[in-house]
Amino acid sequence: MKKGIFSKAMAVISAAAMLFTTACGSGTAQARSVDGDTVRIGWIHDLSGNNAGSSAVVSTAIEMATEDINARGGVLGKKLEVVKKDGASNTQNYSDAANELAYNSDVVAVFSSGTSASREAIRGTFEEAKLPYFYSSLYEGGVASDYNICTGQTPEQNVLPILEYIQANNLGTKIYLVAADYNFGQISGEWLTKYAEEMGFEIVGSEYIPLDVTQYGSTITNIIDSGAEIVWYDLVGSAALSFYEQYYNATSGLDRDILLTGGTPLISGELSSVDPKYLEGILVCSVYFEGIITEAADFEKRYYEKNSTGITDAAITAYASMMMWANACEIAGSFDSDAVMTAINSGKVSGDSGIGSTISIDPKQHHCNFNMYLCRMGKDKKMELIETYEDVKPTYLSSIGIDLSTLGEAPNKQFTPLDD
Repeated sequence: MKKGIFSKAMAVISAAAMLFTTACGSGTAQARSVDGDTVRIGWIHDLSGNNAGSSAVVSTAIEMATEDINARGGVLGKKLEVVKKDGASNTQNYSDAANELAYNSDVVAVFSSGTSASREAIRGTFEEAKLPYFYSSLYEGGVASDYNICTGQTPEQNVLPILEYIQANNLGTKIYLVAADYNFGQISGEWLTKYAEEMGFEIVGSEYIPLDVTQYGSTITNIIDSGAEIVWYDLVGSAALSFYEQYYNATSGLDRDILLTGGTPLISGELSSVDPKYLEGILVCSVYFEGIITEAADFEKRYYEKNSTGITDAAITAYASMMMWANACEIAGSFDSDAVMTAINSGKVSGDSGIGSTISIDPKQHHCNFNMYLCRMGKDKKMELIETYEDVKPTYLSSIGIDLSTLGEAPNKQFTPLDD
């Protein structure tokens, strides 16, 4: 067959395949219909399963953001409709939900929180479908993707301030790491080790704990025997809540203090069930803690009219995610995926956090700038503000030469400290 005939034949086959794909509901996001008075967005969260407690907080925030956007006239004159999917704390369920939203619905963007494992199970689907995907959980950092925007805090924003405070106040140098045994805990452990070595701390022990473990007796014995002055806690999920009581009972009689801190303490919705005495004294850094931000009063009041579960950072970053997406659509003048991502890559996209500040997207990294708050848990779960850090930027991807501000040139992978 001559080259010209072959090329024409392939063009016909490709066109036919495209028509077939579209007919089967598998077109890319750009082809999605936004006719009528509404526009649909997808939402995948753990409405059931081990992580459902923390997802309830996000659910309320998504509802609040939807109400606020619709009250001001919607996005580009269209009211929002949310298509909800239950990830059920299971990566296969997330994968199934992602495929349904990407290829068998007319949603123009997708939002989720959940674990890092759930994010990695679905990120590739939305890259392939060219569908903007906003992941709002605190996480271990390093994702460099064209269509994935990570709106939660990362280690350079919530780990470094804690270590710097500990060092400046001579609170100890020997760290014992206890982390969840999956990509969040493992990569977070790499970050802690990297920062600790650079700053002169010593990692005297580390354990990675499966998500379903509820008994920590041997781990706590190892902590005490190691001579640790600091326990770095990166456990997640409702099963991990028993650690607080077991740790308190085992260490409250010691003749030496062991500081409990880390990247995840006190930011899970399930903590409402934990006795306050088990949490007192924990050192934490996050984008939000209840009761320390005067401008957050209205948001907090509205939230509690819908949900009695304590507000966490996850509510703030989920709310802001929707506001930033809406702002990107308005700048683009379109719901088209590439137009929205081009707006994000312009560096002009920001959104109301709901708590009196603006959160913006760094176009080169597809992560966000935050105000960060270093706090200590006081009596009865009342946070004591130690220090405020304004407009803390994500820095990791830029530091290793990654630039995501040109659509189509992202490596679409997750980098770790080992990639430095």
